[in-house]
Amino acid sequence: MSDSDRSEFVALVAVVCTVVVLLIGLGAGAHYNEGQQQQGAQSSRPNLHLLGGSPESYQAICNTPENETQADLCQQWRAAEAATDSARWTQFQFWLGAAGFVGLVITVAYSVRAFRQAQIQANAALRANARATRANVIARELGHAQVRAYMAIGEVNLSWADDEGAPRLAEVKFNWVNRGQSPASQVGLICAVQHVPAGYSEPIVSLAGATAAMDFGTSTVAPDRGLLTYYGDIANTPISAEETQRWLDGETDIVVFCAARYRDVFGVQHIAETCSVLVHRTIKGKNMVNFKTYGHHNRDS
Repeated sequence: MSDSDRSEFVALVAVVCTVVVLLIGLGAGAHYNEGQQQQGAQSSRPNLHLLGGSPESYQAICNTPENETQADLCQQWRAAEAATDSARWTQFQFWLGAAGFVGLVITVAYSVRAFRQAQIQANAALRANARATRANVIARELGHAQVRAYMAIGEVNLSWADDEGAPRLAEVKFNWVNRGQSPASQVGLICAVQHVPAGYSEPIVSLAGATAAMDFGTSTVAPDRGLLTYYGDIANTPISAEETQRWLDGETDIVVFCAARYRDVFGVQHIAETCSVLVHRTIKGKNMVNFKTYGHHNRDS
């Protein structure tokens, strides 16, 4: 038995005991009144000797009284007997009502307790239902996450040219790969190259709005398959030799940005962005370029 159940049981016993004590007191009072009525009845009863000496003779004489005195005495006797019977019935009705009242108190107490238990069970059922609903949502989200398409950059290649008599960065090639377990549809790709002051690390306004303005494409990419996009000569957005030289001299940084917008097999749209800084190094007379993740414009939704 829990502490709350034990407290309710003790309170119920206390109430019942209080009611019983009150009823006993009332019953004693009723018994006293009955005694008073019976005593009055006894005092008002006529002397049996005047009616023949015994109840049997009284009954016989009262059936056929011989004179007016016997008739009056018989009426008094009948009135006394009626008062006695009334007192007995009154006491019986009192105890019957008392028993009914105790039963009512117990019934109400257990009804309240049952109502509280029902409330507790209903609240527990609501909490269990909420947990089950949340578990279903999590399971659905996990299932979605396991089988959906994931477009990501697999490789970035640079092409150099010296057709202007000086080395220049001619082209940046982005190879997107679907690393998920289902096809990506309506794939649209954009890419951009930005020249910023060396060491610049703030968000680039033109790149921040590029994804919001892009549309879905028409390509479908199967799992583990790739899709290419370019920035540079092939895309008719060349990088000049002057811009390349400023980058090689350490005056500027080249930030390359690419984004993919697509739908998975559930029809949910996703956007993947990647943004890197091209870090130039000269090792043994050779130009080497490393990619360093830029501090902004990288997300996967």
